[in-house]
Amino acid sequence: MSEEWGPWVEHDGKGCPPSLIGEVALIEFKLAANDEDGGVAGQVVFTETIINEMMAELPEWRRDRFGSYAIRPDNGRVYAVADVIRYRIRKPRGLTILEDIARGVREPVQEGVG
Repeated sequence: MSEEWGPWVEHDGKGCPPSLIGEVALIEFKLAANDEDGGVAGQVVFTETIINEMMAELPEWRRDRFGSYAIRPDNGRVYAVADVIRYRIRKPRGLTILEDIARGVREPVQEGVG
């Protein structure tokens, strides 16, 4: 699975980088409080998602908002803002296919030498 993903990028806490919009990302973040899904305050969790403009505006991307309260855009509930620690981008499928092909290329065999 690691070959499908780019390297981990440590998040600077200054908002979502605009270059992430439209990308599939694996995001590691720390919970600020217990949540309705069984998460515990301080727990590090992962989520895989497509970063759209709404996702890019979430307060989780800003470290100064960690632990504050916000309203979830998907269900309108109040929640404690988590903290994005790092993320990685899924490589485009075509790139992983090309990498597999390149790994399979062998040195040409020289016939009739000797």
